[in-house]
Amino acid sequence: MHYVKFRFKRYTYEIFHRPGEWMTPEALEVLQHRLIAVAEARLGSRPNFGFFVDRQSFNNKLVTICSLNGEDRCFNAMAYIGRYKKRPVVHLGAVYSLEGNKGEMQLLYYWSCLYVLYHARFRRVYITSLTHTPKIFGAVAEAYEKVFPNGDANARPEPFHVAIRDMLMETYLQEFRMRVPPKVDERFIIKGFRLMADGTTLYPDTTESVPKHRKPQYNRHCLDTIDYPGGDDIMQVGILKPTTLFKNVRLFKKGGMLRLSNIARNVVGYGRECAGGILKGYPQRACGWNNIIASFLRR
Repeated sequence: MHYVKFRFKRYTYEIFHRPGEWMTPEALEVLQHRLIAVAEARLGSRPNFGFFVDRQSFNNKLVTICSLNGEDRCFNAMAYIGRYKKRPVVHLGAVYSLEGNKGEMQLLYYWSCLYVLYHARFRRVYITSLTHTPKIFGAVAEAYEKVFPNGDANARPEPFHVAIRDMLMETYLQEFRMRVPPKVDERFIIKGFRLMADGTTLYPDTTESVPKHRKPQYNRHCLDTIDYPGGDDIMQVGILKPTTLFKNVRLFKKGGMLRLSNIARNVVGYGRECAGGILKGYPQRACGWNNIIASFLRR
């Protein structure tokens, strides 16, 4: 299953799994222009990296688009970058929205992470993130498991943090046209990451303009460690598990999703339907993505 389309409330969601491997060149060009249009509307110019300029970059991407009445509102583009101890490693990637964050971007990541877990047979997935904004830094630290760095000055990376950090440096970062080869330090700071080879700065925020988190410790950590004029970024590594989806209960309220009291009922219901389908000889239909979506949207 490479493509899924479904509605939630007023919005239409589309998920494209590794579109560079199966879409025709013409369809891939249309998808690329859809993403460029959202990014240009938000930034005022076309980003000059990855799938925005090179369609081969779509080979390892998971793209989720949210639209309203035929207009694309926001999207994210996650990237499969490898495996660690036989488990997938996924970079959270780029995200753009026409109107900033109004709960839509959280739902994008909710659906994308649910899809990633579905493909991983609901076993753990390792995730990475790159940001320079305290708001995103804090959101990742709170949303996923065993995240490093996480704003705690006494925290130290585990072996998997270091191994996956190096994996990201050797894979995803090669899609960017930087002025100098990327280097990462022990704090997971990538020096000059946002300084592009064409002389521009990707997301040229200052310490005053960068979006802040509601919790001071995340703001303090980023402002103390990131050189904003120098174009630094900070990398985070963590774990996505099925329980992670239910850990983020604020999404259910903010995004207008299920009542928390219904979650367990729907998960149990999906499990029963899936088990029944296996016994009756049609596991793909009973345990498939469409049935997952139906279960999660059920009131």
